[in-house]
Amino acid sequence: MTPAVLLPLLLVVQAPVQLQLSSISNGDVTVARDGYVLVLGTNDRGLATVVHPRRPADDSHVTAGSVIKVSSQRAETWVAVWSDRPFDTHRFTANTFWSGDSLRRAADGSSAEALVAIARRMAGGGSIAYSVASAERPPLVISKQVQPRIYIEGRHYDPRYLGIQEQIVRQGKFSGAPPAVCTATVCAQSVWEQLGSQGIRDPFQRP
Repeated sequence: MTPAVLLPLLLVVQAPVQLQLSSISNGDVTVARDGYVLVLGTNDRGLATVVHPRRPADDSHVTAGSVIKVSSQRAETWVAVWSDRPFDTHRFTANTFWSGDSLRRAADGSSAEALVAIARRMAGGGSIAYSVASAERPPLVISKQVQPRIYIEGRHYDPRYLGIQEQIVRQGKFSGAPPAVCTATVCAQSVWEQLGSQGIRDPFQRP
């Protein structure tokens, strides 16, 4: 089979656009045919966003063999759409930026099909092809460190206010009994003596 016959067959088999994520916030769009590319995404609230081009007026034309680098900190579901005609973006533009309200009214953005529907409206009567990818973001974990508290003579004392927190944490517990009389000054002095100064100057000793 001659190369002249093979070329049309390869163009039929190979998808016009392929989207591959390299991380949860970055991806590559590989284009096999001349045309125009639009990349849409869905954020964690199920709203549609435009990843590429950054602004509606930016040129979205691509040539065969091009690789477009795309990035988004918000997109979870990604859809790269190729069209043989320019995308008509004026209905989704607000002051030279993408209009979130217009995108939300066009589709809820909760699925890849909804994103493709938005791209179809922009493509008009043009022929389109698309590629879908998903990024699973790790759950947000919030940790809170709880400071230890000291129990002396029926009262709780926060070691931060005693000025020797690091020594208390290292020792883990007191050695010996608390003083019979407990005031803020006496308790602090007693704790200092029980733990040992460890080479640190006694804050209650006059210089």
